[in-house]
Amino acid sequence: HDINLGGSTFHRHAWNVWKTKEGLSIEDFFRPKTSAERRVFLDELTALHPADFWQGIDPLYYQLMSEDEMTTLSRHPLFDLGCHAQDHSLLGLMDKNEAVSQLANNKNKLERLTGTPIGSVAYPDGNYSRELIDDAENLGLDLQMAVNFRFPEDEMDGRLWSRFGFHQDRSWIEQLHRLNLRFHEKQ
Repeated sequence: HDINLGGSTFHRHAWNVWKTKEGLSIEDFFRPKTSAERRVFLDELTALHPADFWQGIDPLYYQLMSEDEMTTLSRHPLFDLGCHAQDHSLLGLMDKNEAVSQLANNKNKLERLTGTPIGSVAYPDGNYSRELIDDAENLGLDLQMAVNFRFPEDEMDGRLWSRFGFHQDRSWIEQLHRLNLRFHEKQ
């Protein structure tokens, strides 16, 4: 089964990755979209729901943490629960006010839920703007994490840290290799 979204036709490839014949993945299709556009396309995608779309995907992969799990984790001394964005939008590509709203809404929701102050953000896909760093700090998000620094002055900005994530769709050996490479890049 193919999936048609926004005039593009996506075909299923290995590892349940859907791409156009030109190589555009659904993930890359969604990246530059605004929150409103994403909602429209996600509703469209959900309505299509081909029977084999979820075949081969472990349901635990997409399972979110429960509210109780987040609250428990937020109170553990070895963890810092931080915000991301309201709907994983690429904050550096959107309107400044919408990006700030995405952060503020996510931060406020987590604080209400856990009763714990939220002081950090991991930018979705590491996407941010220099202006957003100041705005996030004004929201009380003093620790800000990016996948890779985007601007020359980021290296010296004490609010911004490089981050590394562990993913269950990659082997442990690949992740250790990436972690080792990241460590040596910092030397």
